[in-house]
Amino acid sequence: MITELGFYPNNGYVLLGDVKEALPWCKKIYDITPALSIADPPYGDITSEPWDKANIPAWIDAIKEHESWRCPIYWWGGIGKQGYRPFFEFILEVERSTHYRMRDLITWKKKRAYGKAKDYLFIREECAFLTFFGNEVITWNTPYLEEKRGYAGYNSRYPAKSEYKRRGNVWDETELLRDKLHPTQKAPIVCQIPIVTHTNPNDLVLDLYSGSGETSIQALKLGRRFIAVERDKTMAENICKRIEETLTCQSAVAVARNLIIP
Repeated sequence: MITELGFYPNNGYVLLGDVKEALPWCKKIYDITPALSIADPPYGDITSEPWDKANIPAWIDAIKEHESWRCPIYWWGGIGKQGYRPFFEFILEVERSTHYRMRDLITWKKKRAYGKAKDYLFIREECAFLTFFGNEVITWNTPYLEEKRGYAGYNSRYPAKSEYKRRGNVWDETELLRDKLHPTQKAPIVCQIPIVTHTNPNDLVLDLYSGSGETSIQALKLGRRFIAVERDKTMAENICKRIEETLTCQSAVAVARNLIIP
């Protein structure tokens, strides 16, 4: 059962319920094709939380629901444990049983490391960039880093299009080190990158397994619409609160700008 916990005209929805029920709801009630879908599901016994259980069949059903939209999907996961790699099993099953393919595998290189005395320090999370049949995406706003290149390019036939370095498939960005609202909350910049790359203002972003709602918050701040889906009522209520606080802040800024005398 899906409950519309929050509705924000011209901005989006916060839905309480399972993703498997939310996606058909989106097609029936909110008849607009999403430009992008971002999913951050349970990784599978990575944390001690009772909800951290992998469900590959449900994930595959979610991918199939996207096939009529054909929008790009960013699907977060981890490398798992010895003998238990649900994220990689999921990717293989996506390519076996759906029309989506992994066009790229993105690694988020974090700043804080974990590890054991005789292991490499662990500083990564993975994200599968899925597209319909592995095709090029319709919207691609080339992402650049803040660091300048310092040179024109290696090949004179293909000169650099920007003085800044282009972002690669290893995202060297910091994570949230404290004050997390959810155990697996992503840093704002990690949510912003795919939104800016694959959408334009007023486009719709699906925020599946929303957790803290960070993806929806960043979509809102970037002028995109959103649909956040979260099955935990407390977390969904927190998302609503964050959305309302963001809208209030945006309204205050707009009023202040109008009061400024040129």
